[in-house]
Amino acid sequence: MNAITKIQDASLLMSVAVMSTVVMAKQALAQTADPLNPLQQIEDARTAAQNTTLDVDSAKSGAEKISDVAIYWAAPIGLLIALFGFYLLHKANQDESGRTSTGGALGTILIGGCTAVFSVLTFVAVEYLIGTKA
Repeated sequence: MNAITKIQDASLLMSVAVMSTVVMAKQALAQTADPLNPLQQIEDARTAAQNTTLDVDSAKSGAEKISDVAIYWAAPIGLLIALFGFYLLHKANQDESGRTSTGGALGTILIGGCTAVFSVLTFVAVEYLIGTKA
């Protein structure tokens, strides 16, 4: 038992020695580094922030484009999910052993149909009823 404890203590002592050596090496490197470098980094960051073209309007237009793409693709994806549900329903009706349930097929049709309908309603409401597009 003493041998195991000595091995554990030796490994702990070795890891402490390695970590302290690493910390001392980092401190030595930090002392020899250029003291003006952080100030130069701050100045570079300020000039980059002043020269940026990112503003609220560009972020808003980017978010609108992303939402438009999501609305456009939700209807076809919903229709594909609903068609897959109809396939599952047909497969469930053909299955004599009853391994395929009709409940999952009807749920898939419901989810796909609701996705497609809400996507089309959102598209019509946002694009034409509210007046964002003419």
